[in-house]
Amino acid sequence: MKYAWITEAGKFAHSMNLLGKPCRYYVEKTLKNIGFELMETPASFEVKGADMVVAIREDAVCMDGEFLTDLLTEADAIPFLVPDLEEGKPLAFLMNGNVFNKLMKGRDALPALDCLMEDVKKAGFSVHTMGEDEVDLECMPITDGNTYQFAFTAVNDENIGRHMENGVVFLNADNTIVEPDVEIGEGTIVYPGNILQGGVLATLQSKLIGGAIGINVFV
Repeated sequence: MKYAWITEAGKFAHSMNLLGKPCRYYVEKTLKNIGFELMETPASFEVKGADMVVAIREDAVCMDGEFLTDLLTEADAIPFLVPDLEEGKPLAFLMNGNVFNKLMKGRDALPALDCLMEDVKKAGFSVHTMGEDEVDLECMPITDGNTYQFAFTAVNDENIGRHMENGVVFLNADNTIVEPDVEIGEGTIVYPGNILQGGVLATLQSKLIGGAIGINVFV
């Protein structure tokens, strides 16, 4: 089994919504999509046991499932640290169940990532840190306006791409915003300037001419 917990990041990411959802939503979705179960306390994991455990910051929105899956193989034998692209601080820490159980001994709450890394150092674990040549855009957390814009574009592109695969036509995808809960019927044509917010349902072969379409609207 694979387990994970999401730790708080800075005030910026914790207080901001991204396309109608908290940043944590996207990290949680990525983890669940690649088979992780989220935990709330250390005890819940000690009982079940764990093949792999990941501690990850809530602002790691750009870390997709494919990138994280590739890291799991490297983290199997030795704890693996992923630093953020901006400041080099811990962004995610991957470990096997044995390492996790040793670090959590005596704890009744899951630590923040910075505190966890202090415990790792004290315990004397050998940790592989991703090198500068390996760190790329997936390791960019949301810490300010610039990184928020990058993550916003990445998530929006992913949302639009999913609808295009299902037969929706975007005449100008670069000038369209689609939140994650939007449903659009096959053959629908989305014109430039649309802002489709959560709960919008566009039926088969609709025409969305332009403008903001609000929450829980049937078109």
